[in-house]
Amino acid sequence: MYIKTTNIKAIADKVKLHVNGKTALIFISEEMEIDVLELIKNLNERCVNFVGGIFPKVISNHVIYDKGLVIGTIAEAVDSFIVKDLNSGNYNIPTVRLNENTNYCAFTFVDGLSSNISDYLSELYKTFGSQLSYFGGGAGSISLQQKPCVFQLHWCQ
Repeated sequence: MYIKTTNIKAIADKVKLHVNGKTALIFISEEMEIDVLELIKNLNERCVNFVGGIFPKVISNHVIYDKGLVIGTIAEAVDSFIVKDLNSGNYNIPTVRLNENTNYCAFTFVDGLSSNISDYLSELYKTFGSQLSYFGGGAGSISLQQKPCVFQLHWCQ
């Protein structure tokens, strides 16, 4: 779903309605003029589970947008974690309990300008191996200026 409004409350309402209890994947274009921290607050108030990032552009239905948000969903998220200090190389990948004979997919966003991305992906694979499939990408700015670009996931009870 593509959203072009900059009204935070309207965005949060649309996201909650769209995901209908699932986990939201939020892709925000870097030129979208919204307060991401305010969006996170509003999503938390509506008890929306989410993960997201800021990207140079967003794509919806084969159309590339300079401004806007694209919302996707994950039907069933098992667990989540944030890996901090990727640049320093001093990071930990927690283990997650996985059921045998069940298909899983690891979805990961990284700051595309971080160092140690290859090491991180190798460690992710060493931790989980072929127990799951992997999907994700690099977030960040086309200006190549490193700044926060990945949202922390919120879990509602």
